[in-house]
Amino acid sequence: MKRSLGKTFLATLFGLILVGCSAQSKPENGQATSTEPKTVQFAKLANSKHRYVWIEVDENKNEALGKGSLVESILVTKNGQAQYLAFNNGEDPDFLVDESFGLGDLNKMTDQQIINKAQKLDRKVFKARKASFLKSDQDQIKELQDNLGHSMYASSDSQRTRIKELEKEVSEVKETGYQKPRWHDLKVTAQTDDSGNHLSREEVETVVQPMESFELQTPLQNSEPILQKHYTGYAMDNGKKFLVLKAGKQAATAFDKKGTKNVNIDE
Repeated sequence: MKRSLGKTFLATLFGLILVGCSAQSKPENGQATSTEPKTVQFAKLANSKHRYVWIEVDENKNEALGKGSLVESILVTKNGQAQYLAFNNGEDPDFLVDESFGLGDLNKMTDQQIINKAQKLDRKVFKARKASFLKSDQDQIKELQDNLGHSMYASSDSQRTRIKELEKEVSEVKETGYQKPRWHDLKVTAQTDDSGNHLSREEVETVVQPMESFELQTPLQNSEPILQKHYTGYAMDNGKKFLVLKAGKQAATAFDKKGTKNVNIDE
């Protein structure tokens, strides 16, 4: 997942609940059975009437997609809308919710069971991130207080100002409560190749505000067999992460075509 640089801890935390605060209503027949596609193009599938569960995973210990790839989140799509649910707090390894939950663990689960699991873990991820942010801010406050007046890089006034800012942030984080993620309108920003006729990269927003996104860099050439299922999708983060879904054995993956609904070209 691509994350914007320079955002505050509080902004990141709000990113998890903004989906709930500003989202649209749930698409009709949200419980419908998912299908395993033969042709995979992200926005084309996301715009369809069928529900699809996209899974964000890390590379495994062999630097590839496999049963041990850690599941970080899922993105459920249907009717041009999406719902983001966190499995793990991938930003902070000290606050992993379920470190052992890999792609192979989803193999025998239906899409609805995966969603149910994610709904429970999403709340735990929120609590883990909140605890992480509070600890970081409180540690910074203590360090500033201990070194007040002794820093060669900052004046006492600037240190006191920073302490007040952090104390305010701690207060706001403590008051921030969990809200269940809802559906939001799909938004994909794409780049074209040198010809200008074909997409070469797609970036999928996962929350209403564009603080976090999936940057789809390379379509997987084949569907990958993971235990009894096949998965395909896109490589992200230079092959260190993947966004995949269960698909047919011979499924082919490609970028969307120009003119696909909800895909905006970034010239």
